[in-house]
Amino acid sequence: MSNLVVERGDVAPRSPDQRAPTGSGASTRILPAISQSEWRWLALVTALILLLTQIPPTVERFAGVTDRIHVGNYWYHQDFSAYSAAMIEGARSDSWLIHNPASAEVHNPALMFPLYVTLGKIAKTTGLPVFAVFAAAEILTRILLPIALYVFTSTFLRRVSDRRFAFVLAIFTGGLTLFLVPLLESVGIPTTLGGQPSVQVVTFALFFTAPHLGLGLVMTLIAIVSFGAACRGSRSALVLLAVAVLTLALVHPFNLPTVITAFGIYALARFIQERRLLLNPILACLVAGIAGVPLLLYNFMTFTLDPFWSKTHGEANTLPSPRPWELPMDYGIVFILAIVGAASLVTHWRRAADQPNAPLSSTADYSSATANSDGGAIETPSPGLLLAWLFAGLVWMYVPLAYQHRLSFGLQPAMAVLAAIGWGPTVHTIRSALARLTGGRPSVARSLTTAMLMVLALNLPTTVYLALLTSAATNSPINLYTLDRDTYTVGQWLATHTGPEDVTIGAVTTGEVFSGFLPGRVVIARKAGTIGYPDKLAKLEAMYRGEMSDEDMLQFLRTNRVSYVVVGPEEAKLGASNPGEQLRLPVAERVGNAAAYRVPPA
Repeated sequence: MSNLVVERGDVAPRSPDQRAPTGSGASTRILPAISQSEWRWLALVTALILLLTQIPPTVERFAGVTDRIHVGNYWYHQDFSAYSAAMIEGARSDSWLIHNPASAEVHNPALMFPLYVTLGKIAKTTGLPVFAVFAAAEILTRILLPIALYVFTSTFLRRVSDRRFAFVLAIFTGGLTLFLVPLLESVGIPTTLGGQPSVQVVTFALFFTAPHLGLGLVMTLIAIVSFGAACRGSRSALVLLAVAVLTLALVHPFNLPTVITAFGIYALARFIQERRLLLNPILACLVAGIAGVPLLLYNFMTFTLDPFWSKTHGEANTLPSPRPWELPMDYGIVFILAIVGAASLVTHWRRAADQPNAPLSSTADYSSATANSDGGAIETPSPGLLLAWLFAGLVWMYVPLAYQHRLSFGLQPAMAVLAAIGWGPTVHTIRSALARLTGGRPSVARSLTTAMLMVLALNLPTTVYLALLTSAATNSPINLYTLDRDTYTVGQWLATHTGPEDVTIGAVTTGEVFSGFLPGRVVIARKAGTIGYPDKLAKLEAMYRGEMSDEDMLQFLRTNRVSYVVVGPEEAKLGASNPGEQLRLPVAERVGNAAAYRVPPA
């Protein structure tokens, strides 16, 4: 059974030599004790991950598609334009508020993507290129993420092998959708798990996304660790908790309600358990609430009530959760092992409650403290905090909100800790069953069990990575190269010849890319960002198919205050008509098969 660290109240009373020295300060330590050999191991694994992240761009550089442009990251690359626009506006403006370039309507700026606004201002201050600063943020996030994950697993697991195993499960495992979804659909059972796997269940994908997602997980994990330390009385942990929650509210506020709710559930559970008010958990909850709630309220007001932002980033920002019975497929073997781990904890707690003075015997792996380098005991947070977080996440992910699955962000590493606990009992059970089937050959049963579980655990991240490598070279199965080079060059000309009030229209893919660097706006881009997306798309397609009269087309362009009409290979996919020629508009710029036509002011 894995070596989980628990605190008093969750297990049988400790012997005197297990108690943290009174007044020693050991119990107020924020981070768990991690040896130098563990740090060296973590450094090697982090270096390996960094190496893996550099292989796709290397493939793209030497063997990639030459007639098209890949703009952005390798995972959720279609969202990069929003971050790019925030960096550019942040560098250009003195304000910390930005506009949405993916829709033509006039609107008030809002506090959006503050991380990228900050990167833009850093670029402006230092004179460095914006995308060089962005690349530095990517690398820094990729370094911080493994550190935060290992500190998190070490906070709850005492044995080094268990910490490392939970760390591997947290990063390199994923769901079972590749195996089960095609099988279920082949027999007529529909699922909601098709499409690109979510970073909610594939942590490895965070190393290939924009940095705010990885940084959001870092801050989530730090918030959990520092909250546990604050509950033990660490005042410095309160400062770290406030910083982590505030940063989380700025970079990835979606899962902040889950984190704060988990803190409240844990504090309430401790109150019920102890039958008295505990100052430290209450104080930690207050600090987290003060740091995070104001920005949560701002986001709620802006993206629920504002007539523009509620349409572009409220209603359109959809990410539904899998149905409850699909969770084992979505999270995979980690979810199943986590159930076994949680059951093991419950069994241990019941045994401890029934026999408070009995030796731990077979549950001796569970400890109420870990030894620091000086030989003293260090209090560590209760697994109750971990379970409170999982419970809060599973509840929040089914609230009636369009982006409900985002609320569960960060639960996969928590499941990985419990999965490390459940690994031993699960392997033992399966191995015993296989041993009977293989005629009592334990070595064969052991090998089959380990191989089967690891294949199930690693299949999705491995497939994701191979898909990225293949797509970097061939633009399939993931369409990384979103725009042809001629149209992109026309867009670069527009970026230097247009202003904030100019509006450009083109195909959706053209709008997605252009909205990332034009100083003005586009009529239509990604669905989660464009007001009236279905209506605009229908009129856009009719315009490029030649199904609109000159009068209707001019009315459509005037309504959206269009300054430039783009016609290129992406627009040709919609239809053979050229709106610029149909309206006899002057050519502002032409590059190869792409052109931008100037729409005269009304």
